[in-house]
Amino acid sequence: MANQALPKEQEQKTGLIRWINVSGSFTLRGGRKIERQEEFLASLDDVPAAFRDTVRPANEAEFTKATAPPSIEPVLPVYKVMPDKLPGRFNVVDSRGKILNDKSLDAEAAKAMAERLMAD
Repeated sequence: MANQALPKEQEQKTGLIRWINVSGSFTLRGGRKIERQEEFLASLDDVPAAFRDTVRPANEAEFTKATAPPSIEPVLPVYKVMPDKLPGRFNVVDSRGKILNDKSLDAEAAKAMAERLMAD
């Protein structure tokens, strides 16, 4: 299934890339033998790592799109004032739950520290 000829629309839906073998023959992970100068469909994972330098994508734009890493949105830090075990004392905690102050602070000092961190 992964190596049969597919219409262009279906290629994009399945994540297959059209490759051209520019060197000697090799076998895909599915067991299909690819000869020299043969054009075939396969995902990047189907081509063994040792032979990836002997194949090239038929369409560079499709290859770039298929192998591009997912975009990661930066996470803005969030600082909260959380009560400490001692009554009337507080800690400044980041979005991962790490306590940022050395000693517990009073409410005003903790709030001021959190505001300074958010301003940075």
